[in-house]
Amino acid sequence: MQPKGSQAEREWRIREVERDHSSVPSHLRRRGKVIVVDGFGVSLRVERGRLVVSDGSGRERRERTFGRTGISIARVVVLGGTGSLALAALRWLADQGVPLLA
Repeated sequence: MQPKGSQAEREWRIREVERDHSSVPSHLRRRGKVIVVDGFGVSLRVERGRLVVSDGSGRERRERTFGRTGISIARVVVLGGTGSLALAALRWLADQGVPLLA
């Protein structure tokens, strides 16, 4: 015979394990902005040690720069269909620990 409450205890343990494995540990979560790069002819490059992100389309083009100090980028998401990505930009992101999703 099983002791009273053992089924509830097993269900509780299963829920705890699922919760622990489904969430990212807090020390691995990045805080900051998510940079979305979209449009036509997008560009990620490095100029003078700063990441330069150009995106948009038509009259809505924009260019943003990000320095290494005081960086608060959580990740870069590229949604654009055409454009260029410089190897120096990949290195810059890797050095900062910023993931790139393309």
